[in-house]
Amino acid sequence: NEEILKITIALQETECELRRERDRKKSNPSAGTSNPVFRRVGLDEKCPDFVLKAVRSAYRRALHPDTQPEARKAEATRRFQDSEAAFDEIYRLRGFQR
Repeated sequence: NEEILKITIALQETECELRRERDRKKSNPSAGTSNPVFRRVGLDEKCPDFVLKAVRSAYRRALHPDTQPEARKAEATRRFQDSEAAFDEIYRLRGFQR
């Protein structure tokens, strides 16, 4: 019975937290929204330029097809091209020159 009581209390606390979060989002509808192209590479659209450039560099190092085994080259190429397209779009949105 004691375990059930602990679980019930934890559940009630969690439900209360969910209600508070929903209320917060209702009061600020723009909270948590961002441009989907930024989300594709795990960035917030308000991130500083140096973060954007560092993340692009990290993606290039991690996903470049030449660093992958032969069996994974096709998938690596696709992922690399997808990430490059996303970063190109972000750079275009920010007005960067290549």
